[in-house]
Amino acid sequence: MITFDFSHELPSGQPCLVECEITPLDPGQSYGPPEDCYPAEGGYAEITSVTVSGEALGDERPTSVEVDMSDVWIRTRGQKFDLFLDDLAETAYDKWSDEQ
Repeated sequence: MITFDFSHELPSGQPCLVECEITPLDPGQSYGPPEDCYPAEGGYAEITSVTVSGEALGDERPTSVEVDMSDVWIRTRGQKFDLFLDDLAETAYDKWSDEQ
């Protein structure tokens, strides 16, 4: 696994830092002798933390809070509801892939 982090904007507009572990895609092998063949594996990200940046109430110093997003649902572009972390994991893998 590869550790990867990136800045992201929550649907509320708040910036956050997303940390995740990437499992790169191994396309497998489906040709040649059977003993050399194996299925595809990986190709996904697992979110390990989401830290929301913001300002503490009545304080000029910025604060950061790690939040549990495991039960947060969002409405996606297709007007259906998805778990936020599932959508964010897909975004994370795409961002990582773009940097490769």
